[in-house]
Amino acid sequence: MTHGAWPLQQELHHRRKRFNVIVAHRRFGKTVLGISELLHAAAKTKRKAARYAYLAPFQRQAKAVVWDMLKEQARSLKEPRFHEGELRCDLKNGARISLYGGDDPDSLRGIYLDGQRAQIARLVSVGPTRLRVVLRQGVNRQIRRMFYEIGYEVERLLRTRVGTLRLGDLPRGNWRPLTRAELTSLRSVEGRGPSQKFPAIDRRRL
Repeated sequence: MTHGAWPLQQELHHRRKRFNVIVAHRRFGKTVLGISELLHAAAKTKRKAARYAYLAPFQRQAKAVVWDMLKEQARSLKEPRFHEGELRCDLKNGARISLYGGDDPDSLRGIYLDGQRAQIARLVSVGPTRLRVVLRQGVNRQIRRMFYEIGYEVERLLRTRVGTLRLGDLPRGNWRPLTRAELTSLRSVEGRGPSQKFPAIDRRRL
């Protein structure tokens, strides 16, 4: 971050994780911070054709406020290319930053984000038109987008397992408490000890 970030912004930058929830008041510099993080990630990525996005509450707000900030900060990088009509900034390394508005959810369908390429860990045929797919990471609409790219449309998707939790014969819309063994297994995956508290998830729908 080279735009002269404030101390709290610098602290958030160094403590950033894959997913972050930040509660900040007005004049904190949320927009500037978000753009800086996007540009930093896009400029430093080693992935080919990485994709990033900024989602504003409204499309007109993205164009009137965020777009000018993005162009101003991106000019410090090597040869950025700006596409005014699409509100898109392409960097020399192939990374791309796009601006979207929350008032147009259809524009977000099937987009590839986060600079990550989706990978299937295992693929097994269980019928003429049915496949079992195992994933090791979660990317938005990952399975549907991957099959769409090779000419197939996914008509129905059923998640049967998440980590060590299995759907089993649990009816749709129902829930059940997690067993002690399941909680222990989840703690193990999360790197928690047996005595450490775990989020109250025993009533979450599976």
